[in-house]
Amino acid sequence: MPKKLKILITVLVLFIFIYLSVVWINAKGYEIQVDIPGNGLTKGTEVENIGDYVRGIFKFGLIAIGLIAFGAIVVGAIQYTISAGNESQTKEGRDRILHGIYGVILLLLSFLILNTINPDIVSLREPTAPTTTVGKIGTFGMIEIYIPPEQLPAICKNCVNLYDKVCINSGYTLEDRLKPGISCGSQCYVHQDFFKNLCSLEEALMDGVWGGVNWGSLSWDITEAYPPSAKHQSISHYTGCAIDAVLVGLEDYNTNPPPRYTPDSAKCTAVHSFMQETKTAGNNIVWEYNPLPECPAFNENVSPEDCEKQRNKELQKYPYCQGIVKSVKPNPNATGPHFHITPSNPAPECSQDPRQTP
Repeated sequence: MPKKLKILITVLVLFIFIYLSVVWINAKGYEIQVDIPGNGLTKGTEVENIGDYVRGIFKFGLIAIGLIAFGAIVVGAIQYTISAGNESQTKEGRDRILHGIYGVILLLLSFLILNTINPDIVSLREPTAPTTTVGKIGTFGMIEIYIPPEQLPAICKNCVNLYDKVCINSGYTLEDRLKPGISCGSQCYVHQDFFKNLCSLEEALMDGVWGGVNWGSLSWDITEAYPPSAKHQSISHYTGCAIDAVLVGLEDYNTNPPPRYTPDSAKCTAVHSFMQETKTAGNNIVWEYNPLPECPAFNENVSPEDCEKQRNKELQKYPYCQGIVKSVKPNPNATGPHFHITPSNPAPECSQDPRQTP
């Protein structure tokens, strides 16, 4: 390949890279800030996602490379025609024509090959998170899992009954932690490895001292085990590798907070302490309740910035502090404040479809 052509291709690649960077950096709310020739994407045009930007630049690159190859063929043809018997000029013109043809063929073949292997390679769609085969995409763009109870096995794989299984160190069961009236009745199960973590949590909380503070009669209840009674965002609920839990007794701090605490700061600190003890016992924990809708739904009559300000101000009124509320993982199915707890190192069966037999 002639040295000049190599330089030209290198410059073109660098130009496309810089052009892509400029467009990417200037992307503001998916509104194009610079024109992308050959795509109808002009400044001010709104696109749905960043994939449309990349697709436009990809098409622009194909057009540019095609034009350069065509230009090389034209220049080579002119050079070949006016060479007037000059052997070196004739050879250079012929080579230029061939290289241009090779470039066009390579361009077409590369597209056809990639499209044949997988059309998604050249479709350049915006990346999306993989979805599970046992659920459906629900509201808020999150995965909403629902497996009808009749499709679930009576006992999850490698699970133990919370009423019968005894914690090794304390000799207690977790029966007292099951909220009265829990939907699983007397047949409430969790995975055997997860059970050990919950025993560690219970043993750490038994003396009422969480995070160095004596919380007195404050305790916790399990409100959902296996089999689940509601729709969930995590398949772990359908494999015995997740529970929902609440703190019991927080409202007592409205009138009788621990020393040095206000009612709200007491609740906030208690929640933080419980979450920390839960993590120390080998679990993951998130608060799955958001008492206020996200912006712009919170107030569609003001700007997005003012909506966030108003929402943050309103969040301060909700239990138990703004920091915890802002760190929640919103669950549209949640009916009240609760924790979602799973093992930090789940067993393989925790992520498997429970309806599929090995």
